[in-house]
Amino acid sequence: MHSMLQPYFVLSTEKYLKAIINNYGISHFYSFTKNAATEQEIIAVPDGCIDILFTCDEHHPIAEICGSVLKPQNVLDQPTRYFGVRFYPGQCILNRNLDIKDVIGNQIGLLDIFDAGSVFETIITNTDFNVQVSTFLNFYLKTVVKNDSCLKTDELKGHLLSQILKSKGQIKVKELASDVGYSERTINTKFMNYFGISPKVLSKIVRFQNVLSELNRSNTIKNPDSLIDIAYNAGYFDQSHMYKDFNEFSKTSPGHYLEILKNNHYNDRLVVV
Repeated sequence: MHSMLQPYFVLSTEKYLKAIINNYGISHFYSFTKNAATEQEIIAVPDGCIDILFTCDEHHPIAEICGSVLKPQNVLDQPTRYFGVRFYPGQCILNRNLDIKDVIGNQIGLLDIFDAGSVFETIITNTDFNVQVSTFLNFYLKTVVKNDSCLKTDELKGHLLSQILKSKGQIKVKELASDVGYSERTINTKFMNYFGISPKVLSKIVRFQNVLSELNRSNTIKNPDSLIDIAYNAGYFDQSHMYKDFNEFSKTSPGHYLEILKNNHYNDRLVVV
């Protein structure tokens, strides 16, 4: 499963560190310092994921569980250090009083639902990315994984997500229902319980994220006709449909997004460790 992207996080800093995990429901860890002089807004785009984000500011430290936005949203105005954990869709850390659908589009204080004061203190005060990663993982594996129902293996949840990803977001609800022998109503209900959003919305987000990945891989594109191929490869039936969704989820066009990538040297800022 490829990582869901938040490209404007990368564009807001000189160096964006990323450690890919692909285990325990975690996609990757990341760290960056927002550049106070940057003119690039930090926009969170829909990704279907839940992040835990630590604002490592000595005066106003925060740790929040942040559900996926459903529309592009300006975030992280504070020029400071950030450390984050991105989970795959349908994965998160919650206590028994919260459902995943309560988190989508919202932010919940980590310390409001977990006794993680020492972990919080270590992460926000430490500038070593590896120490931050190991500190969170130790807490997560010892305290959360064995108790968190969101992270327990569910074959149906995994299968439904796999079908949407394999189809590049093109599969219909009725096809999902037929595949697993449930009614469409049941599939919609299960999706809300599993992912906090409907299968139609998740499919739309997957198509959009596929476009981001294609554009990031092809950011030297010069021929506009190549966008037709990108639309097809990302799961769209035509270019106009891709443009409509891309603008809805990113506040810009694919062509302008390519210009942003090139002008801001996206690949030079991203450091995979």
